Amino acid sequence: MTKELTIPNLTTTGADYYARFVDATGQYWRGDTSAWEAYSAVNIALYGADAGSGTPYNQATEVGGTGDFTIDIPSAFAAGSYKCLVYEQSGANPVEGDSYVGGGGFEWDGTNLTAISSRPNLAQMLSGFGAITGSIIDSGSNTNITFDTDLSEVSNDHYGNSDGGTVLVFTSGTNANVGRRITGYNGTTKFVTVESAFPNVPAAADAFAILGRIEAA
Repeated sequence: MTKELTIPNLTTTGADYYARFVDATGQYWRGDTSAWEAYSAVNIALYGADAGSGTPYNQATEVGGTGDFTIDIPSAFAAGSYKCLVYEQSGANPVEGDSYVGGGGFEWDGTNLTAISSRPNLAQMLSGFGAITGSIIDSGSNTNITFDTDLSEVSNDHYGNSDGGTVLVFTSGTNANVGRRITGYNGTTKFVTVESAFPNVPAAADAFAILGRIEAA
């Protein structure tokens, strides 16, 4: 049996959205094998991809131009607690760096589910995962790929390097709800460098959270 989650009030009518499902242990659902696995950037396009077709299995379907979208729960899901993370697809396939736009947690008993929250307070959601929080300092040399922060860590590359890193997600400002993998950190200057550019240059006092770890492909 397949049930639908309804994600109301997504940002852009007519946009392409898809979901990544995460179980209670932090593993990601891989649609082509119908199995859970630890996150791997190599397989990001397969988290929700239909076997053999390359089409996102968890592609969201808009409800009549309303801005509300539905997403199917894969029929192979066992009863349990899950998170549905919804992203706006920027190209032909899901890629690392697609913008997070909403989602939340839900309970599934094999037949029925509880309602999913829409666009939760991201700072509150991430704090439940033990996220490190901080904010931007305007030092006059910030860009949308490297920027000054109020982080206190003194070790270089503590949050990540070219081999893999944690994820920085803005929780306020013009980059709110957008995340990027950290590829460098200067423990002296407190500058963070991310893998790909944010849509906008972070402004002073923009808040962010640092969460998890993604290994480089």
